[in-house]
Amino acid sequence: MIDQLLYMILAVGLGVGGGVIIGMADGTSCPTGESTDATSCSSSVFEGIVSSIITLVVLAYWFWNWGYRQGRTGSSIGKSVLKFKVVSERTGRPIGFRMSLVRQVAHILDAIFYIGYLLPLFTAKRQTIADTLVKTVCLPIEPLRASTPQPPPAYGTQPPPRYGTSVDGTSPAHWSPRQPYGTPLLRLPATASPSAPGRSPRQRPSPLSWPR
Repeated sequence: MIDQLLYMILAVGLGVGGGVIIGMADGTSCPTGESTDATSCSSSVFEGIVSSIITLVVLAYWFWNWGYRQGRTGSSIGKSVLKFKVVSERTGRPIGFRMSLVRQVAHILDAIFYIGYLLPLFTAKRQTIADTLVKTVCLPIEPLRASTPQPPPAYGTQPPPRYGTSVDGTSPAHWSPRQPYGTPLLRLPATASPSAPGRSPRQRPSPLSWPR
């Protein structure tokens, strides 16, 4: 009903405005040299131009609201106000520009004694005759729910990595072929240095034992 009301307001407003413009141009006379009986020649041409512009604007609104907007988003202006949309019964998506126009034209059958507009009260899917022909259903528009960001884990709550694995647990760290995977590695003290096999480590003499 909201769409039809807006359509009527637009058509009546443009019609009244066009009539005022045409009435103001009634005094326009024909070019010099023509008979007085032909004074309406220019006004009739102007009236035709204004009427054509009004018709094009009204048709453009009709195609945009019920064809493009409803076919692409599922909702015309009135359906957006009432928070529901028209989608395909099979896919659950908007039906597109062409099928939306077909559905709108099919509402002519619903307007016969308003029988089609009363059918949603008695059908399970709440479909009119136009909805049944085009295979569409009307569904409420669900508000978008903002996703709640998850907080990062607290420090110390994650278990430490096991021996022989890296921090992310995907590859071994300091793995040796002589040691089985997953066993801790033996590390030498920081003060000790490895020596060649069969040799004792060299000891530096103390400064007190140096000859004087």
